[in-house]
Amino acid sequence: MFSKLLLASVATIGLLLAGPQKAGAKVIYACVSSIGNIVIVAANANCPPAAGGPTWTKISWNASSAQPAATTNLLFPYVVNATGFDTGIAISNTSADPFSTATQTGTCTLSIYSTGVTPVTFTTPSIAPGTTFAKVLSSIAAGVTGYIIAACNFSFAHGSASVSNIAVNGPFSTYLALVIQTPRPNGENLNN
Repeated sequence: MFSKLLLASVATIGLLLAGPQKAGAKVIYACVSSIGNIVIVAANANCPPAAGGPTWTKISWNASSAQPAATTNLLFPYVVNATGFDTGIAISNTSADPFSTATQTGTCTLSIYSTGVTPVTFTTPSIAPGTTFAKVLSSIAAGVTGYIIAACNFSFAHGSASVSNIAVNGPFSTYLALVIQTPRPNGENLNN
C-alpha cells in the first residue's frame, strides 16, 4: 500500500516540477506521508515527526534528469486501398502552439494491419512542429483493407483520414484518428 502511495506521490511531484520552481531547482526534496500527503522541503530539513499520526519518508527528485521519450500512438480504425477506394491519411505535429509547449520533431512508424498479425510498416519522414505529413495509402501499400496504428516518437501527434471513392472523385468518409493509451489497459479508453 505504501509503495503505491509513494509512486502516486512521486508522480505528483513530477507535476509540481512543471511550475515556476523548476527554473532554479536541480533536486527537489519532499516528505511523503503514509496517507499520501506531500510536503516540499529544503535539502537539510527533516520530515515531520510521526507523533502517533502518519509516518513520513523523505524522497528526492532530480529535476534535471532525462525524462522518458515522448510518444503518441494513433489508431486509424478503417483504411482501404482496394475495389475503387483509397484512403488519404494526415498526421500533424501540434507541438507548436500558443501555450509555450516544448516543440518536438520526430517520425511516425505506420503499422498497416490487413490480413493478419504481421503488419506492413512504413516510417514517415521527420515531421517538424506545426507541419503535417500527408499520403495516400495506395502509395504505401496496395490492396489493403484494415487499420493502421501510427507510433509517433513525439508528443501531440493528431491525425485524420479520408476514405475516397476514386471513381467519383469524392470523399466517402472522413474521421479523426484515435489516440491510443499505452500500455493498453483492460477496458480500453480511446482519447481524441
